[in-house]
Amino acid sequence: MLDRRVHNGNNPETNKALQKQREMLLERGAVTTWPVPIDNLKRVIKSITSQYKTFKGFRYFRLRQVGKNSSNSFNLAISGFELYGSAYGVWNFSKD
Repeated sequence: MLDRRVHNGNNPETNKALQKQREMLLERGAVTTWPVPIDNLKRVIKSITSQYKTFKGFRYFRLRQVGKNSSNSFNLAISGFELYGSAYGVWNFSKD
């Protein structure tokens, strides 16, 4: 898990900031952004590969809704999802 919008623990300032983000997401049509903490990223990479020093990136991302939305249902409606960084690999954009 790279990130989750829940209390992080003993840091009241972090907990307060995350609470504000969660409250923003409860609104209908809400939008928010956040970075992935570098310590979390390093921990995840080390847990999935012993070659973490040469690790280039992830192939898949999963978003998981763990509670009801602002309409009190379990529907996950996403109109946009953006990731920023560098892309590696072979890309074939031909119109076959």
